[in-house]
Amino acid sequence: MERLRNTPAEPTLAQVVTEITLETKAFLHTRLEMLRAELRQNIRAWKIALPVAASALLLLGSAYLLFLAALVDAVYVVLPPVDFRWALAFAIVGFVWSIPGLVMAYFAIQKLRRPPLVPRRTLEVLKADKHWLESEIKAA
Repeated sequence: MERLRNTPAEPTLAQVVTEITLETKAFLHTRLEMLRAELRQNIRAWKIALPVAASALLLLGSAYLLFLAALVDAVYVVLPPVDFRWALAFAIVGFVWSIPGLVMAYFAIQKLRRPPLVPRRTLEVLKADKHWLESEIKAA
């Protein structure tokens, strides 16, 4: 009897389950709070960055259009005085601008075709895992 009183009492199954449940809740709560804090921080950064980025795009787009207008005007000045000289200047600049655009589009399409959008290696590993799991289940 004396020996039983001196040994610490073993926790019951209910106590162990309760402790695991509380630790799991605390773990999930901590991770959720970390996620919320990070999202709040990211949203604050986006609230500042988006208007600045929109303004930059507006200014750069305007500069691009002004550059093209100046380029068309330069072509207009070089052309001999004929009817539809403005239209011809716009057509020439548009044609010249479309060549590098088409080349870039071609290379972009080629680049997108080469590596598939589906991760093949990952799928192969997952299929191998599936086959291994099926063979383990059959063996058991």
